[in-house]
Amino acid sequence: MARAGVAGSGFVSRKTFTFRRGMTAGVSDHATTARDHNAWFRRQVQAGLDDAKAGRLVPAEEVEAEFAVLRAATRRRAAAHDA
Repeated sequence: MARAGVAGSGFVSRKTFTFRRGMTAGVSDHATTARDHNAWFRRQVQAGLDDAKAGRLVPAEEVEAEFAVLRAATRRRAAAHDA
């Protein structure tokens, strides 16, 4: 009878099996996560395109003003952190 873990025996020790199972589970989870993210991203892009076609747009000046406020806040936090 072949012993578990012996090379070429066709058997794998429980420790090796657990390690391999853990490795492949992570790969599978990552692939699922990537597919889910890709599907989510495509839905977001389509929603943006649909909004643009329907005329639901935000003026560039409004976007610039909002991000100017965010940039200023970020600079203040960075300056406070460096002080």
